[in-house]
Amino acid sequence: MDAALTSRVCQLWADAAGVPVDAFSPRGLGVTPAVGGGTAPPGWLGAVVVADRVLVTAPDEARTAALTRALASAGVADADGLLAAVTTRRLHGVEEVLGPAWLSYGVSSTPSRQAAGWAPEALDGGRAEDLVDLVEACSSADAAESAVEALTNVHVVRDDAGRVVAAAGWEPWTGGVAHTGVLAAPSARGTGAASAVAAAALEAARRQGLLVQWRARPPASRRLARRLGLVEVGWQLSWR
Repeated sequence: MDAALTSRVCQLWADAAGVPVDAFSPRGLGVTPAVGGGTAPPGWLGAVVVADRVLVTAPDEARTAALTRALASAGVADADGLLAAVTTRRLHGVEEVLGPAWLSYGVSSTPSRQAAGWAPEALDGGRAEDLVDLVEACSSADAAESAVEALTNVHVVRDDAGRVVAAAGWEPWTGGVAHTGVLAAPSARGTGAASAVAAAALEAARRQGLLVQWRARPPASRRLARRLGLVEVGWQLSWR
């Protein structure tokens, strides 16, 4: 993986957590108190892996010490071991887990060949009412994962009846990042609709010189990121 991209992504997550970038460790699993959060919801424990570097955070000093003891007791010494211990609840105290979400980045998009008939359009001013039918057609989990209703710079494609069947957008984050989400109706999956809107949204971000950030939990979302030319650099995990 490109060293410059690794360094930039590490700096982005360190800034989000309010910790020095050297808290990302290439060896072992040190736990860093991050009172400001950024890597996990408020009050949660979190981990971000970028290439061979790991940042593990806790919301306060007491839980930093407790997590350090739990990792040692469970024999967890690296990122792979941490992922397994948390997701299987083998690590002491784990009751709820978010993730892992796989992290991909890129300054440009390289879309696969789009299916004929899709013509992405920018959704002026957000026009959240245009997304109502799309959100209702999808599961609440998929809609929440995409966060498409909260995004700006949204592009959509419509079916023959004019209904939005896929949408993708992004919102600017600090550090020149475009945080991206995409949602497709079940009836439009596998048709190229998601690729079409995602490529349009990413191209808009590229024109503004932004670094695209793509967080993916479902395997299909990871595959789409790869088709768009994004580089998967690691993962993010939160638990409490």
